[in-house]
Amino acid sequence: MLALVVCSAGLFAQATFQGKLTYTMELSGEGAEMAQAMMPNAIIISVLKDKSLVEYDGGMLSMMLGKTLTDNKKGISYMIKDNEEMVYIIDPKKMNAEVDGAEEADPVVSKEEGEMEIAGFKCQKYKMVQNTPMGEAVSYAWVTDQFKMPSNESSSGPGMGSMVGAKGLPGMPLRMEMNQGPFTVVMMAKEVNLDAPEKSKFKLPKGYKQEPFDPNSLMGGM
Repeated sequence: MLALVVCSAGLFAQATFQGKLTYTMELSGEGAEMAQAMMPNAIIISVLKDKSLVEYDGGMLSMMLGKTLTDNKKGISYMIKDNEEMVYIIDPKKMNAEVDGAEEADPVVSKEEGEMEIAGFKCQKYKMVQNTPMGEAVSYAWVTDQFKMPSNESSSGPGMGSMVGAKGLPGMPLRMEMNQGPFTVVMMAKEVNLDAPEKSKFKLPKGYKQEPFDPNSLMGGM
C-alpha cells in the first residue's frame, strides 16, 4: 500500500487545483473485508499554492502514517506523527541514491475508452503502466481536465496520496483503481471543495523532533 494524493468551465487554461479533495477507499478480493478494517474511511488532500497535505481518517494507516505535508517545489515531504511529536523528512532523491534500482521510471499513460461523471466533473479513463522493482504495475485513472495538481519535482510521500499527482496524466484523477497483491483498491472522490485551506494547516509543528524517514520503522520494521 505504501508504494502507492477546479476552475470553472468558462476558463480555457487548465488551472492548478487549490482546495480540498476527499476520497473514499474500497478494497475487493480475497480477504478484503479484514484488510478494509485497516484502511482509512477517507483520504483528505488539501492544496494551497505549492504545498499539499494528505490526511487519513480512521484505520491503522492513519496511525502508521500520520499526515504528510509536501513542498511540491522542493519535492520533499514531511511525515508528521502527532502522537510521537515527530517529523520524518522524506527526500526521495536521497533515498533513491542510497538504494540501487530504487528510482522508478515515469508511468506510460494511454487513453482508454470510457467516461464517468465524478463529484460533478466529467472524467476520461486512462491506463498507466509502470516498471517497478516489484515488476510491472498497471493502474487506471479517471481524470478531469478542468484542473491539475501542483507540479512536483519528485514523486514523493508515502501512501496513496502520491498517486493523485502521478506524472503523465492530462489533469487530476478523481477515481483511481489499482491491483495490490490479492486486492483491487479503488479511490473515488466524493467531495471537491474549491475554498482555499487555512495557511496554518501547511506549517510544521513547533517543538517536534525531526529526523530522516526510514521505511523500516513502519510497523516495527515488519
